[in-house]
Amino acid sequence: MPSSKVLLVAGLLAVSASSAANARERVDFSFREDELATPAARELLLARIERTSVQSCDRASILATKAAKQYCADDLTEQFVNAIANDALSLLAESKARAAFRTARR
Repeated sequence: MPSSKVLLVAGLLAVSASSAANARERVDFSFREDELATPAARELLLARIERTSVQSCDRASILATKAAKQYCADDLTEQFVNAIANDALSLLAESKARAAFRTARR
């Protein structure tokens, strides 16, 4: 039977400009070790982490801007990836987070 791990991330969800409006919320996330076994499985795991992060940040404040919610989701995603501490997953998340400034063409 595959083992399952649960990550508990207590993060400051920065979803508004005012620090008084920030909410401290514990966000739970669980995954199975076999979700780290292949590149395709890691892609799916990262997508699930991102989805969980976005949903959590969307619920945190109805007054937050779209940009603030995205910042919150990116930060929470990074916390989850760091807590899992898998090099391949970290590299995947890092490569997706980088913005492409130029595209090479032939």
